[in-house]
Amino acid sequence: MHVEVYGPEDGEPIVFLHGSMVAGWMWLGQVQDLPAYRCFLPDLPGLGNSGDTPWKGLSNTCDLITDLILKNCPGGKAHLVGLSLGGIVALHLAAKRPDVIKSLIVSGVPYGKFPIPLQLLNKIMLKLYGRPWGARLIANLFGIPHDESMEAFLLTATQTDLKSLEMLTREVLQEPIPHAIDGI
Repeated sequence: MHVEVYGPEDGEPIVFLHGSMVAGWMWLGQVQDLPAYRCFLPDLPGLGNSGDTPWKGLSNTCDLITDLILKNCPGGKAHLVGLSLGGIVALHLAAKRPDVIKSLIVSGVPYGKFPIPLQLLNKIMLKLYGRPWGARLIANLFGIPHDESMEAFLLTATQTDLKSLEMLTREVLQEPIPHAIDGI
């Protein structure tokens, strides 16, 4: 799994988990605002620079993030921040390995099942994402500015393994929130 690292080695560690159809680059603005922190920006399996690492499920992805934290963060703990898919991964990690998390912030995560219209929209976006014009249309729908962020989004679309994206989408639509999260 590809990981970009920013900030001083002795900085407080934060792992940022990105949304679907994007990659770690989406957090660069936050990294710039947090120069004293040690920021880890992984590209989740199947996405972006990790396009050659197939998606093997939420549990496997949690194991990869756990390994990242245990090998690179003092005391084997990090703050975890996730948006959308990254938020879902973060919640699954919190349910599976709460011992590696100092704090957790998630956003853009539905509680319970995805509504039918959102499921249909995801299926349509999957069909469009693999085509250059479709990826550009999705970027515009997401409100991605026409600057280096647009270039990064379009590059991510070409790097992403579409089969992995389809598999992770199917898995996430079935159970976005882990059952064990209520016990944490």
